[in-house]
Order: sequence, then structure tokens, then C-alpha cells
Amino acid sequence: MFLTKIGATININSTFTCFYQPLNLVDFLCDYLQHDIIRDGIDEREQQLLLRKVLKPIWLETHHTECVRKYRIRGFGASARQYTFPRSIDNTNEDNQDRQSVYEYFLEKYRITLKYPNLPTVELYTPPNKTQFHYLPMECCTVQAWQRSIKPLTADQRARVTRKTVVNPTQRYESIMNIVKLRNFNEDKYLNEIGMSIDDQQMLTVPARFIAPPEIKYKSGRDGQSDIVERINIGKWNLRNRFQKTKTIDRWACIMVSSQKPNSNQLSIAKQFVDQFPYIIKQYGIYFQSNPIMHSDPANPQIIHDRLRELKENNCEVVLFILNGVGEDTYKSIKYFGNQKLGIVTQCTDFVAIAKNIRNKKLDMYLQNLVQKFNAKLGGINGMVSLARALTSSSTRDDVFMFFGADVTHTTCSRDKPSIAAVIGSVDSTSTQYASRVGEQYPARGKISLEIIKDLYQMSTDLLKLFAQRNGCFPNKIVFYRDGVDDGHFQKVLDHEIRALQNACKGILFYFFFILPNTFAPI
Repeated sequence: MFLTKIGATININSTFTCFYQPLNLVDFLCDYLQHDIIRDGIDEREQQLLLRKVLKPIWLETHHTECVRKYRIRGFGASARQYTFPRSIDNTNEDNQDRQSVYEYFLEKYRITLKYPNLPTVELYTPPNKTQFHYLPMECCTVQAWQRSIKPLTADQRARVTRKTVVNPTQRYESIMNIVKLRNFNEDKYLNEIGMSIDDQQMLTVPARFIAPPEIKYKSGRDGQSDIVERINIGKWNLRNRFQKTKTIDRWACIMVSSQKPNSNQLSIAKQFVDQFPYIIKQYGIYFQSNPIMHSDPANPQIIHDRLRELKENNCEVVLFILNGVGEDTYKSIKYFGNQKLGIVTQCTDFVAIAKNIRNKKLDMYLQNLVQKFNAKLGGINGMVSLARALTSSSTRDDVFMFFGADVTHTTCSRDKPSIAAVIGSVDSTSTQYASRVGEQYPARGKISLEIIKDLYQMSTDLLKLFAQRNGCFPNKIVFYRDGVDDGHFQKVLDHEIRALQNACKGILFYFFFILPNTFAPI
């Protein structure tokens, strides 16, 4: 229930969240790692990844005894054949030098012949007793049902969630009205007791208007000089012409990164992709002056780092990665080394998607999305929004706009880990290139998250200065997009962040009035 200007209202909506599947631990890890651990095993790097990324907060159950027991996982041990402990005689192991393996123990104690005795055991404990550990076979452990996943989803998982949750407005309306009908609020004895009735015949109607979509300008594919306008149809438009600004690439590389050694067919598909890539994206105005440097590497972070450093030293401008059956940790390593540590442009592609589109002869359609990211990373401008149609008032057509976007991400509900605040701002008059500022912020004592961007004043000041340096003037119109604020925090965030942005504008105006008078402009 919410209090609004027209009185009390009830907000009803359907929500979606993700749960871990109640699988046997062996199947769960095969699914998470995307390879057969029964055949391939789990190396030390994968074990640390599993503990850090997914396993530590999960409850596991065992069913091999007369009662179901619940555990948390601390780590991995030797395999069930290799891990041994003193054999118990009459429930004691005093002065007993005879040892038995976990495999032998389960066979003697429970008459269970383990299917996968060569897999590592798991080191389990029962809170709050964290000092007593049990080494059990993976196959005897099951992920407890209905455990909510609070970890960030992978790209594939996000796509699957979208397919499940996105419904058209008519379906959503009918779903909500069915909830209202089943709930039958006006027959609720508690509401009747306090004399409250609810108008549940129809939703509240809010007047709205349709805004005409903007036009996107590209360069003509014929002469590369004249502007061509692409009209938008329900958020979509065709990419049939050249980008507004592109770059000629002198040296580039293509690296195939695989979880397992690629076979000849996979290498052949990668070669086809590399051969076709320059010719397909040439139609958008991006040209390559040389053949690529090509390598096939394992998904090892150190090897990836060394390869990127080698290419950087050889003046390579951009590296195209083909990811073949690797996890998201490999993608993150590539971006960390390329963007933060070495400063070299990287673009990742998925081998499965490449193979599928080459097979269906639709590679050009697949590259339409990829080439827009590719050009933007190289400092290019894809298309420009035609403001003539978007700005209906003649008084605003000469205005200089700057766009901000801001959000705060809470990676986990914990006082020990910070929230991540990020602000981006456009740095050119066409609003196609952006700079960013990112910072950590810890909540106050007794709180588990902080939604307000504490350093917005400094972040927006930096971005305003950068805009002025690039354009020789300040914006006189600012559009600020703020995401992720719920109703409970809305007014507090609004008051604090508008004040911070206003103070930044006042401060930057004072600074440039005295320091850079030639670039002074009112805000």
C-alpha cells in the first residue's frame, strides 16, 4: 500500500527471482562449469573459482543416513579413494593404526558403492560449529531446494530470464487483475473490521502521451559524405549505411581462447570468421590495412595477460577474441587486462554464435550488433540522433545538451562489502561518446546498503569539466537519468542528488569564470 496525492493505493505486480536447482552436486558442478567433471576432473583453479563464486553460501543436504542433514562447504579434499582416516572399531579409533578411505567407509558402513571415487571429496561443516569437518563424496550431496541465488547472472542466464519474464502489457494486465479477483479484498474480515473498502473493479488510469521517435543519421553507403536518416519503428531500425565517424586499423589480432584444445573443425570455423570479418564491416566504413595476427590459446589468465602484453608491445590497436566454451571468469580476465591493466581495445565474440551464423549464412546480421560496439570502442561515432524532430520548441534547438546516467549496484546484502556507484556523462555535442566515474561507498553503521551517491558532487564536477574541455563550452541543458531507486528512497535520493548536481554546476561556473574566461558559458 502507498500513500499518494489521490489517497491510498495498492500496487500489485508479479515478480521474478532465481533459485538454485536441487541437483546432485556432481550434476550441479558439471552444469556450472559447462564441462564433464567426471571425465575431466576439477583442477585447483576451478575449485577456488567454485568456492569464491557459488558454493560457500549454498546449503547442501545428505540423504545416505536415516535422516537428512544440512551442511555448508568449506573446501575440497583428496578423492574418495585417496582420502583416508583411522578405522573406527566399536565406535572408537584409539591406538588403531589401520586406516580406511572414504570409498571403503561408504561401502562398509552404508553398503554404497561410489560411482565417482576419483572426484574430490567436499569438506563440510555444520554452523555454528565451524571447527568440526566432514569429508564426504560429492555424489552423496544435493543442493537444497528453494535457495535464492543472489549472485550476478551470466549473460546466458540473463537472456533466459528475459525470455521467461517479458510479457506484453495485455498479459500483464490480465495476470494482475486475476490476482485481485482471487484475493477478493472487499471480503477480507480484517479490512472490514477497520472499515476499509477497495475499488477493485479497474486499475487506476493515468493520462499519457506518445512521443514521436527520433531520427538516426548515418553517412551514405554510396559516397560516405551525405547524411542518411534511418526511421525508428518501435525501437528498431535497420543498419544499412556507414557510421558517422570510423577509424582505419593498421594492426589487429584475433585470438581463439578455448577451455579444451580446439579440433580442426573449430579452427576452420574461426578462420572463416576472420577472413569474412573485415569484408563485412567494411560496408560500415571500418577498414583494415593488414591481415590479423592469429593465435589459439588456452583459457589461462596468465597466458591471456602475456598474449595481450605481447600484442600491445607490437603496437596492435585492437584484439578480437573468439571465446570457445569458456566461463564468464575468462571474459572478465580479458576485460580486466585489456581495459584496466594494459590499455588495449578488446572485443569478445562467442564461438557457438559464430558457428551457427556461418552455418545459416547470417554472419552479416550477427555482426551488425557487434560492429557497433567495435566502432564505439575505437573512438568512433555510429549514428547521431537528429534533434530537429526531437526538440519541438524552436527556442531549444540551439541548446547544448549534456546527458548523465547514474546507478548504484549492491553486489551483496553485507556491511563488509561496498556498494558500487557509477555515473556517466556525454562528452561531445552529439551525445554519442561518454566518460564514466566509478566509486565504492560503504553504508552507515546498522545499514546494509547505501542508495544515495555520496560522491556525486565530485563525479559530476569532473564530467562537466571534461565536457567543457572537449567542446569549448558548457551545456546549458542537462538531462539526468537515475536508475534503481525504489519508492521508499525516492524523495531522499532526489533531494540529495539534485542538490549535489546544482552545487557542481555552481562550483564549475565559478571555477571557469576565474580560470578559463574564454570558455565561460552560463548553466
